[in-house]
Amino acid sequence: MLAAGDDSGCVTLWNLDSLRPAHVLRGHSGGVHAVAFSPDGRLVASASGGRWIQPTGEVKFWDVESGQVHATLDGCSAPIAFRGDGLALAATLDARRKTAVWTAAPYALPQPIPLP
Repeated sequence: MLAAGDDSGCVTLWNLDSLRPAHVLRGHSGGVHAVAFSPDGRLVASASGGRWIQPTGEVKFWDVESGQVHATLDGCSAPIAFRGDGLALAATLDARRKTAVWTAAPYALPQPIPLP
């Protein structure tokens, strides 16, 4: 599976065996500037905003199999990255340009993790 975001706010999940889109994920309010798969491949996170044109954004967690949005974090943007075990996601906080970390265990709603 390959994920690609675009300026229309969509993320396309491509099946590399068939070379066809598996899902087109719609729902971002602006262009998608980053995507990341969880290590187990069950979730994909996508980030919109974070550019000078659209400084505020959001991060969405999507179920890869169904293509349904699982959760949305408002006020965050690219870059994003999953922790190696897949249980946390780091993203940029738009207002302060600082990094925040959320729990991202599959099928659990993201919760902020306090940073020192």
